[in-house]
Amino acid sequence: MRLRSLSGALALVLSLTGCDSRSVDTASINRDPDDVDAGYFATDTDILETFPNGEPRYRLRAAQARQNPATGATELRGVTMELRTDGDDRWRLRAERGVMAAHAQRVELAGDVRLDSARSRDALQLRTATLAYDIDAARARAPGLVEIEVAGGRLQAHAVAVDLKTRRVSLESKVHGHFTP
Repeated sequence: MRLRSLSGALALVLSLTGCDSRSVDTASINRDPDDVDAGYFATDTDILETFPNGEPRYRLRAAQARQNPATGATELRGVTMELRTDGDDRWRLRAERGVMAAHAQRVELAGDVRLDSARSRDALQLRTATLAYDIDAARARAPGLVEIEVAGGRLQAHAVAVDLKTRRVSLESKVHGHFTP
């Protein structure tokens, strides 16, 4: 009888030691490493999206690209985008850094941002600190100070919107310009 109570007490002590608050998370130990999304990191990245007919819609080049696994967005360094609209108009967008949304619908750029049209006639050059580009709408928006060079003149404005398809530029406030006749 004494042996039975001793073995019962021993079983109780052993079962209580398993209830320690410092227990190990067995779910993390048993997790398959392939189930964890670590994102990606790449250098000298070249991303190409095409129109349904196979023609290039845009080509994005970045010195570095790093995906944020929590949001799916891609952080970019040393960004150059060659853009093409439905009307075959070509543009180039450059910036020191940027973020491309998870589904590649929008690119937020910062650091010496430049937008240039590739046309020799009616050339447009835009320079600003930050710019958001909506890929599907082919529209760019710069909320801060923007400098614009067009044939025969220069403009400065705060908050500018550019429709790349129609080549329409909307200057929102504090517009100053100088044109030579």
